[in-house]
Amino acid sequence: MIDQSAFVELINTLVADMTAGIELYTSTDRSPFALRTYVRSFFAYVEAWAYLTKQLVLEEPVLHVVSPNQAEVALLREEAYDVSDSGEAVTRIDRFIPLDRNIRFVFAVAAHCFGSTYKLDVSGRGWQAFREAIRIRNRLMHPKLPTDLALSDSEFQAVKDAQLWFWRVAVELQESAEAALKAHKPAGA
Repeated sequence: MIDQSAFVELINTLVADMTAGIELYTSTDRSPFALRTYVRSFFAYVEAWAYLTKQLVLEEPVLHVVSPNQAEVALLREEAYDVSDSGEAVTRIDRFIPLDRNIRFVFAVAAHCFGSTYKLDVSGRGWQAFREAIRIRNRLMHPKLPTDLALSDSEFQAVKDAQLWFWRVAVELQESAEAALKAHKPAGA
């Protein structure tokens, strides 16, 4: 069972980190450290949201209108399967799923399982800003040169646009899922 208070505390802490990063950036004459902190905090938030949404789908079957299939369950658990040298089936945990594909998957499976028709819009500027922000984050997290740690004004704007887009679509998914669950709830329940 998901600990809702821990979920709220985690999300609130990460939102506070993003806010502190932006405030530090504006109060320190555009500190590169503050900007990198903001970018890292935003992606920590995205990763936490994706993980917690996966756990909600896995651990709250009472909310399901449609249950996830075997492949979806494995991906929700971030598991893969293999055969060991001795011929035994083994589970590999912590299967890496690229973030953009993971977000698309989480939105799709959560909407489906909760009976929503919500579709993540990946055709617009928000999705493009999100993918650009991922590239920026990857460069910051895996720098090869000192210049890899610098962010331009347009990159900062791309991350802000990605953040606003992500918050919007996450709320849209939640509202759509809540409406679908309410519509599928048996009378008197």
